[in-house]
Amino acid sequence: MNRPALSSEGGCPVSRAALWFGVLAPPLAWSAHALCSYLVASRLCGSGDAGSAAAGLRYALSTPFLLVTAVTLAVALAGAWVGHRNWERISEARRDSSREMNAIWLERSRFLARCAKINGIVFLGAFAFTILSLVVAPLCPG
Repeated sequence: MNRPALSSEGGCPVSRAALWFGVLAPPLAWSAHALCSYLVASRLCGSGDAGSAAAGLRYALSTPFLLVTAVTLAVALAGAWVGHRNWERISEARRDSSREMNAIWLERSRFLARCAKINGIVFLGAFAFTILSLVVAPLCPG
């Protein structure tokens, strides 16, 4: 069971699980994408005609790469969205003066939501560069 990120007296706009998912999902998804891409590249480049540029592009757009990219990008996008939503909910709760909230819990939650929002932006940018490198750079050097 998730403990609330804010005191339960004034309502709980964000759970701890949502805070940590927003912070950790984008970097972990990007890391998983990089590791799985290396694994797929080593399998594909080790088989057959990997030396040509056309083969490298064909491998970069193959089903294993597209599947790994789609799944990990979906997780990163979900984490970025949750981080943004957490930030909005905490900002709204902070402006609402009728709620009584524990100040320490509120500031900690606000800090984690801000980190999640920044992580989402940075790691979605990292995804863009990683995906671009799959298409532009030769996958299997000859």
